[in-house]
Amino acid sequence: MMVGAKTKSVLIRTILKKSFVLNQLARHKYPEGKINALITTDLNRIDFAGIAIPIIVSTPFSVVIAIALLIHSIGVYALIGIALFFVCSVTLGTMMKSMIKLRMKAQEYTDSRVTLVKEILKNFKMIKYYSWEAPYLAKMNKIREQESRKILQLQTVRNLLFSLANSLPTLTSMTAFCVLFAVRRGKATPGSIFASLSWFSALANAFIMIPIAAAMSADASVALGRAAEFLSQGEIDQVGPSDDTDQESKFAVKVENATFQWPEFDLEDAHEDKKKKTKKKSSKLFGKLERKKSSKSSHVSDVVNQAQ
Repeated sequence: MMVGAKTKSVLIRTILKKSFVLNQLARHKYPEGKINALITTDLNRIDFAGIAIPIIVSTPFSVVIAIALLIHSIGVYALIGIALFFVCSVTLGTMMKSMIKLRMKAQEYTDSRVTLVKEILKNFKMIKYYSWEAPYLAKMNKIREQESRKILQLQTVRNLLFSLANSLPTLTSMTAFCVLFAVRRGKATPGSIFASLSWFSALANAFIMIPIAAAMSADASVALGRAAEFLSQGEIDQVGPSDDTDQESKFAVKVENATFQWPEFDLEDAHEDKKKKTKKKSSKLFGKLERKKSSKSSHVSDVVNQAQ
């Protein structure tokens, strides 16, 4: 728990520091709602994955010990049940891969929904003024329906994975005992039978914990990928204080004869590009700021090159 909590704390601090220095394209791709979803939802999954790491590390040792004791109790006939365990493990691994894909797809719809809600709350007066409630509601319902469909598929795969893991003890022990009874009828002692039942249960407990740890690890893997993608975004050119700063000036920021430029981004082409480079168009938008027609927040945004 401490590893996950400390990792989450470090990532929160790093993401917040990164959000202050994002360039224009990065701010266009990562609005405030998406950054909030990254900090709250994704980092919580990384925190929970701290529980899964000891399980994944310790499970192989317990499996090896249980297999050795099973072979000592009922002989090589235990290998039949153990083989069934490993066959089911391949199925569990395939289901885990599908869970990762479904989680990534569902997270895309979650980001879209969070961004849309943020946009609605930010422009609520404008939406009410132009009576745009119905289009926004329809768009929200569509995104939520797509997200719910992917989450339902994810939960279905997860429940199938858990049910298969919980039924493994019964299937494997029954298979091993049937083979033992067919080959050595009446020669097995009650002590070896009950001891092997206990070891099959111990082996099953290890395999039951694997899907839980795998599900948390899959969510954490997707979350780490999203955090790494955010941290790899471009930054603005930070200019330090100059030597000719007027310490006696009453203005914190003073801009004279400045020209500001708003570039246009084509995110669809940038998304298809493997290097994620933007496609700049020839047309540019220039704005002229006058004394009585611009606010202080607009000036500050333009000075730091983050105008949107």
